[in-house]
Amino acid sequence: LVLFVSVSFAILFTYLFAVPFRRGFFCDDESIRHPHKPRVQVPDAVVASIALAVPLIIFMVLESVRHGLRTPGRYRIFGKTPPQWLVQLGTLSKVFLGGAAFNQITVDVGKYCLGRLRPHFLTVCLPDVLTTCITSTDHSYITDYLCTGADKDVIQEARYSVLLQY
Repeated sequence: LVLFVSVSFAILFTYLFAVPFRRGFFCDDESIRHPHKPRVQVPDAVVASIALAVPLIIFMVLESVRHGLRTPGRYRIFGKTPPQWLVQLGTLSKVFLGGAAFNQITVDVGKYCLGRLRPHFLTVCLPDVLTTCITSTDHSYITDYLCTGADKDVIQEARYSVLLQY
């Protein structure tokens, strides 16, 4: 329970307070000049529900088949003995959910601290220095820029990238 609360707090803290690393860019970097394609996005709650529910259902089915539905357990909960498959399901679920939480923390830390710019960064940011990048062959590294794009949330999201996260 303590581990669950601390991991949940770490994820919540990352989403609410962490500021992504402000990375510069090269004027001639073609990898971040792609157009932004708005896509229909599945809500995070739906993705998380499916990603967590499907494995837990599979665990439940496999453990009930493996141990049988009537196998008595050796634990007592509120004066009753739960089936062994249910006890094993609880153990597997804790390990699975702990691994999923640590995976989420690792991805978030990578996105906020090490993340590269997404392929559509220049399209959505519209940095005020694009006029100084006169030609696409100018290999200047720009660190001092101001994004003039209208949608600040899309600009912020364009800073969060981890390899193989697309």
